[in-house]
Amino acid sequence: MADQATTEPESDEYAHALARRVMRLLEHRDEADLRVAFAALTRRVRPAEGDGRREAAMRALEQCAGELGVTAPTMRRYEAWGHTSDCGHGAPSTQQIRTLFEGSWSRAVAAMPSVPASDPRAMRLTALGPSLTNEECFDALTRWHAETGELTEKSYKVWARHVRATERGARLPAGGGPVRDRFGSWQGALRVAGIERPRAERSPRIARAPTVWRATRQEITEGLIQGYGEIGEPFTADRYRKWVSRKADEHGDSIAPFRIGGPQSVTRVLGCTWRDAIAEVFGAHSAAHAAAVQRVTRFTDTDVLRAWWACRTALGGQRPSITAYEQWRHEQARTTGLTVWPPSEGTIRARNCGKTWEPFCDLLEKQGPPVDRDAPDA
Repeated sequence: MADQATTEPESDEYAHALARRVMRLLEHRDEADLRVAFAALTRRVRPAEGDGRREAAMRALEQCAGELGVTAPTMRRYEAWGHTSDCGHGAPSTQQIRTLFEGSWSRAVAAMPSVPASDPRAMRLTALGPSLTNEECFDALTRWHAETGELTEKSYKVWARHVRATERGARLPAGGGPVRDRFGSWQGALRVAGIERPRAERSPRIARAPTVWRATRQEITEGLIQGYGEIGEPFTADRYRKWVSRKADEHGDSIAPFRIGGPQSVTRVLGCTWRDAIAEVFGAHSAAHAAAVQRVTRFTDTDVLRAWWACRTALGGQRPSITAYEQWRHEQARTTGLTVWPPSEGTIRARNCGKTWEPFCDLLEKQGPPVDRDAPDA
């Protein structure tokens, strides 16, 4: 018994001694890698402790993996194997295995000798803590930028993985985590290392006027007056919106802020509709307001019906779509120098309780064209 006691050292001492010998093969690793490898090897070579339940769990996991042809079984596949395989009968359950390994199935799988990911020699961990100095981080960033010309953290990670795999003992972070931990951010590390980011090229301005925040009534009024002077009639909200977009393009990158609000800003700031806004700015008896009133309210029901049937006739008797009707309407207005406009499709629908276009067209075709009361009897 005494001889046996002398030939079988304590488990911890035996494991640590073997781990130290193996660690000599890992001298090129960073300090953080060495600590993880030492702890993993200590657990791996340590003789069995307790009542052998862990060893039974390992044998069951290895048998399951062998029969299924996988490296490591999942919980679901292990449970199915336990119910269907002869070797699985009487094997530890998944709950028992998890209990043996601190409540984690992944810890149990990682302890299997056949799992490559659990081998510390196959792991490439990021060096953290005091294992790398600031100068080493700077040197790594400078070398990476000089060799690749890149600026992103993702590019550095790919480069570092290649360098660490090809150059034994390379002293550099494997990713951007240690750099960000030391200097607060990736961009901050680049600035400290003297790596300048070029100014990004300006993207082309989209065809939309910028939003004017906190526009004043005076700014809205001046914008409407200027727009009416350049646009003229018809001074509609759509034409004004397009004019504002053009002015924004002309403004470009000027230092002065752009303060011409679009139609939505007009109605929001003045608190009224577009037509009432024109009346407030230009006056209720102005030509601009008179034209706006004419475009909306001058039409009788007979005028609306005649316009629709005139468009239908111009199309050769075909029912007009909304697009076709609006094109015809603009053609009619151009013949008068844009001074007289037929009713819009929105006006037509508004006069008929907001019916959608197609049902309204069905109704008009069923009723037939309007009768001209001024025409002489046949």
